[in-house]
Amino acid sequence: MTGIRILSITASDAQDKYIINLATVGLDDDAAIHIYRTPDDAVLTSSPDDVKEGDDIWHKCSCSSNSLPLASRPNVLMLYTWFRDSVELDPDALPIRHSFNESDHSMLLIYDINRADTGSYKCIGYENGSRLQSEESDTYVLDVLSNASDAAIITGNSEAAENENITLTCFTSELGNPEGNYTWITPNGDTHLGDTLAVISLSIEEDEGEYECYVENHKRGASDEHTLTVNSKSNPAVTILSILFSQSSPTIEQKLKTVANTDETFLVSCMFRSKPVAIVRWLKDGSVVPSQIFQTKSWTEEHGKFTLTLSELSWSGSDVDARRGQGGDIMCETDNGIFEPVLSITMDLTITYGPEILSFTISPPDGSIFENDDANFSCSVDTRPGANIQLLGPEGFSKSVENETGLWHTLYNVTGLDSGTYTCSSNNSMTGKVDDITLNVQVQCK
Repeated sequence: MTGIRILSITASDAQDKYIINLATVGLDDDAAIHIYRTPDDAVLTSSPDDVKEGDDIWHKCSCSSNSLPLASRPNVLMLYTWFRDSVELDPDALPIRHSFNESDHSMLLIYDINRADTGSYKCIGYENGSRLQSEESDTYVLDVLSNASDAAIITGNSEAAENENITLTCFTSELGNPEGNYTWITPNGDTHLGDTLAVISLSIEEDEGEYECYVENHKRGASDEHTLTVNSKSNPAVTILSILFSQSSPTIEQKLKTVANTDETFLVSCMFRSKPVAIVRWLKDGSVVPSQIFQTKSWTEEHGKFTLTLSELSWSGSDVDARRGQGGDIMCETDNGIFEPVLSITMDLTITYGPEILSFTISPPDGSIFENDDANFSCSVDTRPGANIQLLGPEGFSKSVENETGLWHTLYNVTGLDSGTYTCSSNNSMTGKVDDITLNVQVQCK
């Protein structure tokens, strides 16, 4: 065997061919000296740049040999090692969805990518048979874009009262990558960011309606809608719609309504708006009006987001005498079940009628009054307003009172001259009445 020994080899000794002459057997052959050198820096390229869940991507690593001789470089086999988050990837135990499609591991493929594949990738190259490695490639950061959760959920009040404060909360199980922002759209079209939405001093016009919340990062996610109902306090007002008289109407003072004679017709209205619709009750002196004396009629009209309620109060039945004494403080009360019931202003209902003499008597009873006794006259009248009452008798006797419902008078030490007919007359602006009684004084014979 014949050989050659080269000591302290250098790059100048690298040759692709040495001629070996074996003269004894007449054979010439070639031999080469290959000197390994550190490869160029590794270069990592990737496609695509904008990665979303479900995409398929590849990473490619490449570097060039620096070994000698130069002419032999095209035949050098380069091999590659990959790192994810600085941990070397074992070709026999790659993460799921990862694979190499070449035996030199120059290309790393990731199929149906998802957010779990996010990480930092880099590679190095080396020549087959050499321990000399290239410098690491630049790091490629794989940031997988992912959508927010398919659904957002809004929690919070569905119903509240006007001027209250509420807070609505929006929640989703996944904010996506990059992390999305919660976005609110209010009924009046305003937008707000954040997972909570505080609404201060609720207004029906501004704050009632549909609220929408969604999460948005690189794309807008599905939204949720939430309906808020804002309730209001009713605000009743009593107004006179009409007062009908068979005679001309008297002057009506505010808060004072007068009905002349109980057979006349009157109509009073209570009107208010509320949300939700409120019920209405008519009260007299703090109690519900008696149904045998009064009747009510109520109806509603839509008034924007509110309900306008109108209610009328009038006489019930035809027993006009039963209406006497039924005047008083009339008001309406409204209740929508949200706030405390609300009372309107009061209306003083006055029922006027002419006088009726209820009784006209003498005490002691006629026939038992003797000379020098005292005779007590009583004339009692039912009237509204009060009447002028006059007591007339013999010998020009006269006593009177004004704007009263009765007259009481005593004759002291009566004599026979006091005997005779006595008259009680009463009248007011509407009518008058007269009644008579006889006084017979018993005189003893002398």
